[in-house]
Amino acid sequence: MNERLIKHYIVTAHKNKMKQTYEFNKRIQNVNWSLIHIETLLNYSRENKNPSFVIYAAFESRHLLERIEFEIIVMSANSKFGHQDFVDIKKRHGINKANKKFNSLKFRHQTFTEAFAKAVKPELNFNFFNYKESESLKENLSQYLHLYSRMDDELEFESDFIQNGFIRIKATKDFLESYFTKDLNGVYFGVLDFTTISEAMKIEFNNWLTTTKQNNESLTKRLAEIVNRDIK
Repeated sequence: MNERLIKHYIVTAHKNKMKQTYEFNKRIQNVNWSLIHIETLLNYSRENKNPSFVIYAAFESRHLLERIEFEIIVMSANSKFGHQDFVDIKKRHGINKANKKFNSLKFRHQTFTEAFAKAVKPELNFNFFNYKESESLKENLSQYLHLYSRMDDELEFESDFIQNGFIRIKATKDFLESYFTKDLNGVYFGVLDFTTISEAMKIEFNNWLTTTKQNNESLTKRLAEIVNRDIK
């Protein structure tokens, strides 16, 4: 078997070689840190009835969605993701442009990854990343980043605008919690490096891309059959 499922651990002691303690005044590109930071900001907001902390939490939530999208693209592209790609992805609409180039976030690429994981490594419990839903959540959160047209009464803690911020941030957290897989070391997620799959898997992948009649359950079954055949 030459299939390679890239498993990306966000928080593991043996991987990161660092103490996983949360520090409010220190930024870390770490999913667990971001999740704790968002919840901390929300708690501060509730305790002090401070609307600014909701706005900060909305920013952090949007950033986390973008970070996950970025991670998936880089992992999937692997060695094909070069220096210029790093430069380009920092530009306006960089993630969208990178996704058009590498296809990592596209629905059928993600659902193939999910089926592959279930067939090859079912204990990983990988879920597909719903890029369309992520973009919708980001759009809802973006209004908390652009406040220039808001009136003072809209920015009061008890206003509908601020209270809806709590709802939108929770929706984002729920979305991410359903995507991540957790173990005692933290949270992780993964994506398939499509350049490494065997010819038999590649045939299934190409068929999966060209038809919408297949379902994920039947695809998983066929991939499992390929795995069992190759093991024998």
